[in-house]
Amino acid sequence: MSIALDNATFSAVVPRLLRSDQPPSRKKLRPINFSLFRRRTSTLGCLVAVVALLSCGAAIAQGDSATDPSEELSEPDDDKVETSSPTTDETALPEETRQLGVDKKATSPPTADERESARLYLTNEERRKVGRKYSLTSWLTAAALIELEGQSQAFRSTESNSKDRLADTTTSAQAEFIAATPWRNAKAEIVLEYDSTANRIVADEAFLGVEVEDWEIEAGRLYTPLGIYISHFASGPLLEFAESRADGLMLSYTPSDRLEFKLMGYRGEARPANDGSEKLDWAASIEARLGGGWLLGLSYQSDLADSREALLEDSGSRYLKRVGAAGGYAVWTTADFDLTFEVIGALRPFDELEDDRNQPIAWNAEFAHFVHPRFDWALRWEGSRELVDAPDRRVGLALIWRPVEQASLTVEYLYGWFSGSLATNEEGEPYESTYQIGAKLSVAF
Repeated sequence: MSIALDNATFSAVVPRLLRSDQPPSRKKLRPINFSLFRRRTSTLGCLVAVVALLSCGAAIAQGDSATDPSEELSEPDDDKVETSSPTTDETALPEETRQLGVDKKATSPPTADERESARLYLTNEERRKVGRKYSLTSWLTAAALIELEGQSQAFRSTESNSKDRLADTTTSAQAEFIAATPWRNAKAEIVLEYDSTANRIVADEAFLGVEVEDWEIEAGRLYTPLGIYISHFASGPLLEFAESRADGLMLSYTPSDRLEFKLMGYRGEARPANDGSEKLDWAASIEARLGGGWLLGLSYQSDLADSREALLEDSGSRYLKRVGAAGGYAVWTTADFDLTFEVIGALRPFDELEDDRNQPIAWNAEFAHFVHPRFDWALRWEGSRELVDAPDRRVGLALIWRPVEQASLTVEYLYGWFSGSLATNEEGEPYESTYQIGAKLSVAF
């Protein structure tokens, strides 16, 4: 969830929120016996029902193919626009949730970016901003997102040919609150999030922002600009291991609607092993939107040990030498298709880790077909190297249905292959393969 507060309350509350824990690291794989899996077959039954529902949605999409797609998600008539201006509650989803890479200053984005995906968001940043903005008071606006996700996953070991199974259902809620301040072009924003797995509310982001012409400064708890983690699937890509959040200061410069620079200075959790004193870390990114529907980006972070994966957790987040990370992405979008590729990895090995896992890297490629304004399907091909508990290669299919403007339903199937001994069961036997069935319902308010 997200909140915006006045100055006095913001100063009193935000520091305590900022002391909340970092995002939990990847859970260790644990075997579940077959009897437990059979008691949870109701999860798969629900997924089967969802697939049937999506099939009906696809049939409806084909039946409506003769209809102009622009009429599916209704827009106000010109004469109505002239007589009445839309209120805050009548505003459609924010542009950034439908036009990946288009800056808020864009006035005439290319035709390729004008399509509307059936999915509410494609990146983690869009997820934190999705939803209508409702005016609670003259100085406070709010938006919310609720998601229900279910997964069933199986792992096959190499030696005993046995299977370990996991089944999980989680509910998350997010609220964003934005408050105006006495200063011109300044705002305070808090994104609060609840996850049923952790069973607590945390401040996902909390910052004060000031915007002056092409410049913007944000100070508080923020995500670093390393990567954007594009995905059409319910499950995030493997490269999300590098996502980082910290307390710091970010400077953004947008000289045009086609170019954006970001620079962030922050203090991370990882520290030098010799003295344990804090060191100032930094991250930067550049994004360019080119003609022909192309979007390109590069990013860098000085310390990968600050990421959500907590790579140096076993050594107390202490390092002998800081290891940086770099990432890049390319997106090609047309009116009917979307092709994305993103890669993030460490630039040198960690001295504290074993040789088979001391320089992790991951990449993700996806192809999406926008069949109808309310129905998409997507393919994923991703991989990793030296990333603990992650498959070496994984392929998947996702079906996305948008029954109404403010909700989307995603069903997915993923199959992966392991290599080496980066993922093992309780007996120490390495896994050979894994498959996963999942579904996620997202509703924005």
